[in-house]
Amino acid sequence: MPRSFETNFVYNFKRGDNIALNVQSLNKLWVLRNELPTYEKWLLNKPVVLAIASIVEACLCEIFYRIRRHTVEGVPHLTAQQVKGVRSTARDNFSLYIKISRQNSLLGAPAKTDIYDRLEKFRELRNRVHIQNLDGHEPACERRAFSDTVVTEGEVLLETVFLFLSKNFPRKHRYTPSVIIPWDHGITI
Repeated sequence: MPRSFETNFVYNFKRGDNIALNVQSLNKLWVLRNELPTYEKWLLNKPVVLAIASIVEACLCEIFYRIRRHTVEGVPHLTAQQVKGVRSTARDNFSLYIKISRQNSLLGAPAKTDIYDRLEKFRELRNRVHIQNLDGHEPACERRAFSDTVVTEGEVLLETVFLFLSKNFPRKHRYTPSVIIPWDHGITI
């Protein structure tokens, strides 16, 4: 059953449009994957996982962008120390978003959640868009790296990120549409 998520945390409307577009693409991949016979579903696991990881990265980018550049409206639920921790970084990449988020507990206390480890796993999987896997991430076999279980983990991660960001970092004004994903794992925050 499909599930709708607010994107009220988005600051840059064009990035918000791109997040929505990529969610639509992910939805098509997910539907196509689930229409395949069981023995062929795995063929679309990698593109689904790459899409999920890329969407999650773009969502985190939005939070960092808002914290760094949007000083008038501010970002709710953050202490001055958390804001300072984010603003002290100048570069933008998925690895840094995860590291700074963990250091500043932006997605919850590290001791109370495994979200940072899950983000790191999906960052590594996203980097496996490069087939050669020069970093030697395990497992070496892509069929195992992008298993059905990993797809489900990605679905849960995406739901969790959308819920957490929309609940904890909403903007006063909503500039981007809600997104709909074709699954619902019943994640609550």
